[in-house]
Amino acid sequence: MPTLVNLTILNGAGLVGRLEGSPVYVPTDEPGRALDVQFEASEVLWPWSGYLALYIRVRPDDALLEATAHGEVRLTVVSAPGPGEKEDRRSDIVVPLTVPIIPTPPRKKRILWDQYHSIAYPPAYIPRDDLTTRQDILDWHGDHPYNNFHGMLDHLRERGYYLEILGSPLTCFNASQYGALLIVDSEEEFYKEEIQKLRQDVDLSGLGLIVFADWYDLETMKGVRFYDDNTRSWWEAATGGANVPALNDLLQPFGIGLGGPVLEGTMELPGGESVALQSGTAVMAAPQGAWLYTATTPGVKGKGPGVATAALALLRSGMGTVSVFGDSNCLDSSHQKAACWGLLDGLLAFAGGEPEGLSHADGALGQAHGSLAGLPARNPDYDFKLVSRVLTEPLRCYPNGAAGLPGALPIPGPRPGPEPRKGDGGSETLDSRLRDVAAQANASAEAGEGEASKHYVRQHPSLLPAISTGYSNAALGLAVAGVALLMALILARRRSAKGAVLPPKTRSLGGISGARRRSVTNVAS
Repeated sequence: MPTLVNLTILNGAGLVGRLEGSPVYVPTDEPGRALDVQFEASEVLWPWSGYLALYIRVRPDDALLEATAHGEVRLTVVSAPGPGEKEDRRSDIVVPLTVPIIPTPPRKKRILWDQYHSIAYPPAYIPRDDLTTRQDILDWHGDHPYNNFHGMLDHLRERGYYLEILGSPLTCFNASQYGALLIVDSEEEFYKEEIQKLRQDVDLSGLGLIVFADWYDLETMKGVRFYDDNTRSWWEAATGGANVPALNDLLQPFGIGLGGPVLEGTMELPGGESVALQSGTAVMAAPQGAWLYTATTPGVKGKGPGVATAALALLRSGMGTVSVFGDSNCLDSSHQKAACWGLLDGLLAFAGGEPEGLSHADGALGQAHGSLAGLPARNPDYDFKLVSRVLTEPLRCYPNGAAGLPGALPIPGPRPGPEPRKGDGGSETLDSRLRDVAAQANASAEAGEGEASKHYVRQHPSLLPAISTGYSNAALGLAVAGVALLMALILARRRSAKGAVLPPKTRSLGGISGARRRSVTNVAS
């Protein structure tokens, strides 16, 4: 998978701008020529800003390279002339890029994280994963290895694993390159083609499938509805902590099913490790030959003997393995009571084919556990199409999928020659309508004629879709900038009252922020 880096383009030269042609990556040393860098950017920089995404890969013929690559990303931002100007305003920008490259790791050390099947808030109301937490009612921390699962990512790196992130459907990766696929706290549905491919990936390609689910109970979902003062409407939960009915569709070919009431308790593992289930779901079905581990749940009102409920299932299927645990809170730092790194290590060892550990020889089921009949149903009162890409969009790969598939990036070619690669040139002038709108908007903004600017944009409705694409991207940044400006004014007034000398007014210049140094694994896909 490509490594993704997002840059924010801040264009102080004009309210509306654009990139001239495509950005260009220029290697500045020999290892830099091993990189393949593709770009995706805002069509219109409005208001004052836009995004630039970098997809960074190592070329297939450099799979064994270990070096630090250096290069530059070059781009030109063009804005409309200001008041009294006749020529477009141009800003030539150079962003240095340093990328450590390592040889391709062994397959069993490579883990793929499924991000595509996580539904974010907003717009969906996804309830919290830990129902015992009262201060958070929403699952809004990102559910990403760089956010609330960063502790898990740190642990995996310390153990010598390499985690890659899949932002496309499960049909968009090559299972022969990964030892395990992690599906954690997923809320999205699955395409039928994904279910069929995953069965083949496990049975024929030897993939280890690891699933961490969460609670799902229709009555509990009705109980977490709330009245939102901002929208003045009742918000209904789109699903539970995880979309268990969708996970059951994915696991049904392996004979595993999840369900039951919200599960809280403690599970004991070989070696003495205790794993807490904060708000999970039970394993309701598992085939003969699987390994089951039970969690002890509290008795009635916390008194009396506890009840043993199946919470973890492990299965060897064909050449691969399947592991399913009913709760993801032990991986999630948002409301984590205790980490379950030992459990994660054991599941990865099981996926890697290690015979000992969780899959002890004398613990396999002699007969099937439970039944796939009577598993939880989807909420009939909620239109899941309102929040689901799977139910509303055709199956396709995105640029962050495996190279060469339809919709993904093409397979990188061999190293370029010693001469720097040049861009496609792009268009040389602004579209006449965009030029007029941008010039008027810039002039109005600088002259304080906000209403005139709005009126002029209304006269060109065909430009509104392009302009609106940058609105959500810039709105948060403008809000933060507004708060910072307000705080600065308050501090300035306090200092002025004490006789301090205020600094002279300055004018911001365009620039780029957000670049990060990242390591890239040599992957031929």
